[in-house]
Amino acid sequence: MARLAVVAPVRPGGQAQFIETPLPAETGVSLAATRAWALQNLDEPLTLTDLARHANNSVRTLTRRFRTETGLSPLQWLLHQRINRARELLESTNLPMNLVATRSGLGSSDSMRQHLTRRVGLTPIAYRRTFTRLPDQDQRNSRSTVARGGAAV
Repeated sequence: MARLAVVAPVRPGGQAQFIETPLPAETGVSLAATRAWALQNLDEPLTLTDLARHANNSVRTLTRRFRTETGLSPLQWLLHQRINRARELLESTNLPMNLVATRSGLGSSDSMRQHLTRRVGLTPIAYRRTFTRLPDQDQRNSRSTVARGGAAV
């Protein structure tokens, strides 16, 4: 009977708890410059070799140091950052989905949909609808009507 009364902790999109992946404090020689460079180039097809070359490390050393500093492999970290960039663009712009995908480095809108759904449980359209920080079209129309001396509906 108890098994039937237990409900899975599933929340709709607006109630999800998204936890940012914090980075540890910078100490001595770190890959902070390489991570910053990668963040500036998220829209480019970055490889382990590109990251290692920027850090002046071998791929093996880069991978080991990256995991020590961030808790993630370089490519996992890169994917997290790309998804975060897509989320940021979905929240703060009206860019078409394919442009959001391109600017965040996720390639296509299909790829972005798969990654975003897997990471946050929402499609890009649902995510934008739930978390947008842009003024609503209705609110803008109401404000302009009031500004012209009319009554807001």
